[in-house]
Amino acid sequence: KQWYQRRVREEFTREKNKIDADKEARILKLRKESEQEIEDEQSKNIEVRAQELEALKAYMAADLKKEKDDLAEMKEFEVRRLKRENEEELENLKDHHAEELKRIKQGNASELEGELERRQKNLQMSCDD
Repeated sequence: KQWYQRRVREEFTREKNKIDADKEARILKLRKESEQEIEDEQSKNIEVRAQELEALKAYMAADLKKEKDDLAEMKEFEVRRLKRENEEELENLKDHHAEELKRIKQGNASELEGELERRQKNLQMSCDD
């Protein structure tokens, strides 16, 4: 009877050890699979993040180019506006100088006519004497 009980106990211990070993092997396998899944997910996340960063970089480059183009357009517009204003100011100055010159010429002509009349009177008076 003891021999049988010892044998049953040994068999039970062997089975229990086998079950424990299988259980431990399954735990290790699951742990490794889990670690691999985490690693794969992190790798995937890194790839996704890299793609997102590339897309952001492209968007920012396009936005920067648009801003640069807008600034160039604004600069060109401002240059044309200033050029137009300068041309208008130049025309106004030309008109003003032309009017001033005309006034001076008229003044000189009137002065010369007055001087001529005075000389003629003087000449007439000296002829009358």
